[in-house]
Amino acid sequence: DKKDDSRQNHVKSPLVIQHGLFGTKENWKTVGKELNHITNRTVYSIDGRNHGESPHSNEMTFALMAKDVRNFCEQNNHEKISFMGE
Repeated sequence: DKKDDSRQNHVKSPLVIQHGLFGTKENWKTVGKELNHITNRTVYSIDGRNHGESPHSNEMTFALMAKDVRNFCEQNNHEKISFMGE
């Protein structure tokens, strides 16, 4: 069936999860694994600027944090992602 073939060839965009204030990517480890299992897509949990394992900087704005996410996507060759933030 053509419809089934096209579904199998469709690659889902990865899901990028970013924690909220005072969090770290480790907070999302279990949920990320479950989302990967349920959705069959790659799931990344990333640390926000100045949190967890991310680089630390004196500068911290929403624009810079958005740029950090864009840089992560570019470094991992992802043109399109799904994003979930807390």
